[in-house]
Amino acid sequence: MAQRQQLQTLLEGLLDAPDAADRVYFQPTTNVQMQYPCFIYKLDDIHTDHGDNIPYRRKMRYQITHVTRDPDDLTHLKVGALPSAAFDRSFPVDGLYHHVYSLHF
Repeated sequence: MAQRQQLQTLLEGLLDAPDAADRVYFQPTTNVQMQYPCFIYKLDDIHTDHGDNIPYRRKMRYQITHVTRDPDDLTHLKVGALPSAAFDRSFPVDGLYHHVYSLHF
């Protein structure tokens, strides 16, 4: 299974919703009608290790945002519990609460 698809499946498992597969979005376009709560994720950076000026390992960093209408929803803490996850910021917009993490995967 491709690495990004593995992350997709992992995020679907963290989301406590019967239709979780429909609530995890990879780099959604502006015309996508989202359902909340949801995860939105995108490729944020690629770290490359070099040896003898040749790239030999790449590690993808994703930005993962949990968006919910419930200010007390703690689902985002499941992302924070993943290895190499780091909390970035939290902010409200139009009655939606956003919790942003970085994750090397």
